[in-house]
Amino acid sequence: MATQDAAGRTATGIREFRDEDVPAVAALWLRAYHKAEVSPPALLQDYFRDAFLRDPLNLPDLPSLVCTNGGKVIGFLGVLSRRATFRGRPKRYAVPTQLMVDPTTECGFAAIDLLKRFLAGPQDFSYADGAQDNAARLWQILGGDVVPLLCLDWMRVFRPLRHRLTATGKRVRFRSLLQVAQPLGWVVDAVAGRLPFGPYRVRQPAGSATEADATTVLACWDSLPRKSALRPAYDADSLSRLLGAAAASTGLGRFRTAVVRDRDRRSVGWFAYYLNPGGLSRVVQVGAAGPTAGLVFDHLMFDAWAQGSAALEGMADPRHLRELDDRHARYRCCGLGVAVHSRDPDLLYAIHRGNSSLSRLDAEWCLPFVTFTLAKLDSCQHDGDRTAHP
Repeated sequence: MATQDAAGRTATGIREFRDEDVPAVAALWLRAYHKAEVSPPALLQDYFRDAFLRDPLNLPDLPSLVCTNGGKVIGFLGVLSRRATFRGRPKRYAVPTQLMVDPTTECGFAAIDLLKRFLAGPQDFSYADGAQDNAARLWQILGGDVVPLLCLDWMRVFRPLRHRLTATGKRVRFRSLLQVAQPLGWVVDAVAGRLPFGPYRVRQPAGSATEADATTVLACWDSLPRKSALRPAYDADSLSRLLGAAAASTGLGRFRTAVVRDRDRRSVGWFAYYLNPGGLSRVVQVGAAGPTAGLVFDHLMFDAWAQGSAALEGMADPRHLRELDDRHARYRCCGLGVAVHSRDPDLLYAIHRGNSSLSRLDAEWCLPFVTFTLAKLDSCQHDGDRTAHP
């Protein structure tokens, strides 16, 4: 039976996440996110080890956390730690992810205790780009901020009927309709893409875009003419690891990274995105600044269109709303916004003003947990019988 503290709450303990906790946390993830009682497969356990215990980018004094009661793990908060610079000064930041509490536990305050312990850590700031509305509200209650300016995603549609049919075809009852309507969609989209001034036309831009590795991207990153106040601090090793981890999340599509050059073969920016031919492709990062930013977006959109994407979406960077609007992007609200916390008011002000270069590559968006679904469990080799809650 659970004990209680002086306030009448169930007593819990918060400590660092350790290797011996991995099986319990993986099983907890399945219960909390999928309502499934499963002996956790090795693949899922490896995800937790690689992301939170073995990643060399993580800083040792910013560990992931578990909540225990009577020696049993009942809650977890994953922490990714990264380096950045603010107005040239080095900073460390932490990204919380996979906050979860055992749905069968009596410890209703475990999530609050985990988040409080995290926010009290030694990081210069905390940054969460994947917080759901409930988590964002809890974040605000505990003294954090939500940045409404960063609540928008943008989308550029290239093949309107195919995009609509693909979205509709995700529903089982409409899949037969999708198969019948696909040939018509190809014809309609081909006509729409050739209308001289329509919103679906994509023209081949000047210059070139060629696939690039981390070294080439890093050189381009360092050469950008206008630099944000808050920037991720990359070196060849860290950027290579981040791009490699993003490429490993194949459930989001095929990862493409390219550097853009102008007519004179000068590097002016780069882009990275997940390609899904015939479907929705997703932008991870765009490096662009100054008068050549539009050229970078032109090449990004042309590349996605030429590779067969029906549409392209990304996080709306306040610095590039003009370029996106000029290229027929449309916007949608994707929640309350990015959640941030810092004891430095100047740093918070810069984020609220959009004076930051942090992207989906620099937080939790590319984690493989995004694409690990129950469908994958059926193809994994694991012990035990799978039973799901009704």
